[in-house]
Amino acid sequence: ISLQSCIIKMDTSRFDVHKALGSELNYSCPPHRRYRSGLPVCLTDGLRGTETYTTASWAAWRGTTVDLTVDMKTEHSINEVVLGMLRNQMSNIFIPERITVSLSSDGVNFTEVATRRYDSETKAENGLVDLQLAFSETYARYVKVTVSPVPSLPSWRSENGGDTYLFIDEIIVR
Repeated sequence: ISLQSCIIKMDTSRFDVHKALGSELNYSCPPHRRYRSGLPVCLTDGLRGTETYTTASWAAWRGTTVDLTVDMKTEHSINEVVLGMLRNQMSNIFIPERITVSLSSDGVNFTEVATRRYDSETKAENGLVDLQLAFSETYARYVKVTVSPVPSLPSWRSENGGDTYLFIDEIIVR
């Protein structure tokens, strides 16, 4: 056996330090039953997912908008939220159609600070995608990220019309 035939490609993760690291997380609707083993910790643990989406680094929702609310326990100065996502269109995993970020000091009254639409249905290269939303510096304890999926699989997919998946590995607050 040659050394070349024994080399296995390692699927390695990276670690991000950010203001929501270790924070409590709530979500508005249950994740897909097969992709929730790492919740709620996996979205604020700093450990980034790899292209292997069956690990506990990923959480997934299918065909539904989800509100992800991070409680950082104290107020922080915030000017950016990054959502770590996966795109694997042949596995029906698409980036969202829209992301909205809202902030609050009390967890009840939220103010929208950023929203962005994405051209999610276009054929694109698979891989890890960080979706960044920047805004004016604001102090807040709670960060709510509303993630809206592509309404249905695009016509160029063989199963067109079915639901798409949203795979999220981290909510990064800066």
